Amino acid sequence: MLDKQIIQSDDVTSNDVQLDFDQLDHKSQILLMLDRGVQHPHSSCHPLFKQAFFITVTNEQGKRQSVIDVRLTLALLKKAKNLVRSTLANGGHALFVGSKPGISELIKAAAARSGQYWAAERWVGGTLTNFSSTVEQRMQKSVQLIEDSADKETFTKDERNLFTKEHKRTAKFISGFVENEHRAQIRGLPKLVIIVDPVAEKVAIDEVIACRKRQSNISMIVFGDCCNMDFNPRCLDPTKDILVPGNDDTDTSVEVFTHVLANEILAVTDKRKIVGASLESQMLEERSEDESN
Repeated sequence: MLDKQIIQSDDVTSNDVQLDFDQLDHKSQILLMLDRGVQHPHSSCHPLFKQAFFITVTNEQGKRQSVIDVRLTLALLKKAKNLVRSTLANGGHALFVGSKPGISELIKAAAARSGQYWAAERWVGGTLTNFSSTVEQRMQKSVQLIEDSADKETFTKDERNLFTKEHKRTAKFISGFVENEHRAQIRGLPKLVIIVDPVAEKVAIDEVIACRKRQSNISMIVFGDCCNMDFNPRCLDPTKDILVPGNDDTDTSVEVFTHVLANEILAVTDKRKIVGASLESQMLEERSEDESN
């Protein structure tokens, strides 16, 4: 059980600690998560989730309350980092998913910083199960709209309004999948899907599960507190997926999760670049030796 003194501790606050878990000791990591509100669940959660991740503590008013055990959150977050490392070590990309207001900007920021896909708007059906067609069609549509914009001055007022609305809607969807919307070039189905709020993004989870039936080896890292019966934690594959328990409604809580995983992805991709550069240099040296002989 978490110590009451730890929960009330002011040793670490959002203002005092930079969000870099790798530079903090175990206690400071726990305190930072408590300060960010990771431990606060919804009033109603799935019974399996409660059984696995809840503990009872005494609050400042002396009342007993159930909270998420952030020690388990930390342990599973470290496992999630290992999953990132093992999944992306040999290439591939991740997809960050989270569309709730206040959370979507964190999703975009983490994905953009780590050079990954993101889906921060309403999930479009077929994004994963029909990835190439769904994404490519919308990219082609966006390119066509950009080309049509040259004739925008000849449009009527209603045509201009319709054009602007359609272009914004299409660009908003594809912005998370391409580096430049003017040149549509996707990088293939993601190998890892990182989801904030499994209840709100249940369709995305269902699509990952459907992809696996087609032998697409996609892993999931899910952050949230399973606030109702619509999402059963047992749908996740324990050999491929990790559920990290935490408050998925507060931006400060979600930021801990997205920031840590984005940092890990950056570390993996940087290592891939180093290894790739080393192999390229080695190949050039061998070629030079062969030519000299």
